[in-house]
Amino acid sequence: MYNKYLDAFIAAADFGSITKAAESLYLSPTAIMKQINQLEAHLNLTLFQRTNKGLILTEAGKSLYEDAKYVIQYSKDAIVRAQKATSNKQYYIRLGTSLMNPSERISDILFDVTSINSSFQFQIVPFDDYRDSYSKIIKHLGEQIDIIAGVYGFSSWTEKQHNTLHLDDEKICVAVSRNHRLANKDKINISELYNETLFITEPGDSKYLDFIRNDIIYKYPLIKLINTKTFDLTIFNQIQNSNNILITIKPWATLHPMLKVVEVDWNYTVPYGIIYPLYPSAGVQAFINLIKKLKAK
Repeated sequence: MYNKYLDAFIAAADFGSITKAAESLYLSPTAIMKQINQLEAHLNLTLFQRTNKGLILTEAGKSLYEDAKYVIQYSKDAIVRAQKATSNKQYYIRLGTSLMNPSERISDILFDVTSINSSFQFQIVPFDDYRDSYSKIIKHLGEQIDIIAGVYGFSSWTEKQHNTLHLDDEKICVAVSRNHRLANKDKINISELYNETLFITEPGDSKYLDFIRNDIIYKYPLIKLINTKTFDLTIFNQIQNSNNILITIKPWATLHPMLKVVEVDWNYTVPYGIIYPLYPSAGVQAFINLIKKLKAK
């Protein structure tokens, strides 16, 4: 299904050592080196810099390393699905999970679905929340991951790449450092944000946050807004080390131990639901249809 030399390449990249890579794959160092050399020759690329301290990925190597894991996992999953398809007719759905998009939030829905139709089985696939990685996951939804449960109004740059099934609305809150003057409160009046600096995504990134931005600018000009290009774990780390405030939602209260999520007495929300491929498989479509029936009851 895929070039087996990729296994040697990934092991060498992970360990930075031909010897350790060989030990992990139960091969000789010579065999590992030969496979890597042949892979580089086949691709006409230099994947490693050979140094006295070990192997270091080149820029081409870094690019291949990220994509190769997808290729290998997808190939393995494809074989498993093909093998299972020959036995019983089951719907195997790969559910993506991350810190910002935890799969356990829809555990009750999954239980209800399987209680009605036992042909559904779910495989949990972890991924990270950084924008480039998340964008790639969304772009290739249906390959390694079939569905994600999460907030989908935060990222209009992905809207044309997936379908969504609305489940609920998440109330917009703010996150502050534990040292911030508002950290001792669970809920505040919007006036308590006056003369504070509030981080929000760039204009055009989300129609929901664009509405919030415009509303704040018009109604609450004493609140200073700063646009951020990224909205992932990086920005949470930045807020920890500043006296600034971040737009967020309550389920993300546990993302950073040194931040406190505080409710605000406003009515801003973003939608929450299931994100699935534009062209879903029969199993995913059956899953979505069943949830719609449950919601209609």
